[in-house]
Amino acid sequence: MTPNANARAAYGNTVATRSARDAEYSAFANVTRRLRDAHDLGKSDFPGLCRAVLENSRLWGMLEDDLIDDRNQLPPTLRAQLVSLAAFVHRHGRAVIGRRANAEALIDINTAIMKGLRGDAEIAA
Repeated sequence: MTPNANARAAYGNTVATRSARDAEYSAFANVTRRLRDAHDLGKSDFPGLCRAVLENSRLWGMLEDDLIDDRNQLPPTLRAQLVSLAAFVHRHGRAVIGRRANAEALIDINTAIMKGLRGDAEIAA
């Protein structure tokens, strides 16, 4: 199963005609909504926040798998930057679960990725 197929299977049903970019956007939108909802609840739903952070980490792991695949069409520099960003997301996620950080940075990063997927590069930069 390809990373994009994994994302579609893990994050909801998609219409076969949707592009990979649309599927990626949808996956990021779903996990970001869960992160934001759990973050907004604060300490009252720490287990929910942990679940959302772990789901976010799984999504970024699938993205990493796709980025290191030789068939990936993105420019090598962008791929390297996104892999580096994924490493930060994983580290920060562990800090959130360890109660040493909050989820705002994860939400901001995912939102920027979503804007990039939608072509809002000027806004995402």
